[in-house]
Amino acid sequence: MVGSVAWGYVRIMAGTIVGGSLGFYVMHRLELSYKKKNGEIGGMGIHSDHGRDNLRRWSRFLRYAPP
Repeated sequence: MVGSVAWGYVRIMAGTIVGGSLGFYVMHRLELSYKKKNGEIGGMGIHSDHGRDNLRRWSRFLRYAPP
């Protein structure tokens, strides 16, 4: 009985670690593909477009942010 409870804890911890790692990897890949699509990668590094264009991009996201 104790062995099955311990095995359950191991499965929960392993699933949490593996799931978190997989989620982080997928979100990282999505972020990179988004930045590549919008031309934010290249030139002088990831943040190659400074100024008004960058402000315009961020204002689209901030418009829907909660106050």
